[in-house]
Amino acid sequence: MNKERSKVNINVYLVLEQEGKILLALRKNTGYQDGQYSLVAGHVETGESAMVAMCREAKEEIGIDIDLEELEMVLTMHRRTDRDNIDLFMRCSFWKNDIVNKEPKNVEL
Repeated sequence: MNKERSKVNINVYLVLEQEGKILLALRKNTGYQDGQYSLVAGHVETGESAMVAMCREAKEEIGIDIDLEELEMVLTMHRRTDRDNIDLFMRCSFWKNDIVNKEPKNVEL
């Protein structure tokens, strides 16, 4: 019996924590989950580690620089939508630069 292996998308989510608060973004104008709150998040690209992807997404979305050693894996989740997803949640409490909304058309911070 030939079993087809799952083709999984790997997604990363940033739990950016400071003084007991976590940064959330309100999604808009994306066509996906608009009106819902989300963490800074994105997809792992081919050839990229999940932690490098998280640092890249943080820079692209909110303009901060995160050193890899500042990331702490806090949750791994498998979920099924129209595809298989592995979601990796990483916590960070220290970063460089001020938080800036680099995607104001798509989110409100």
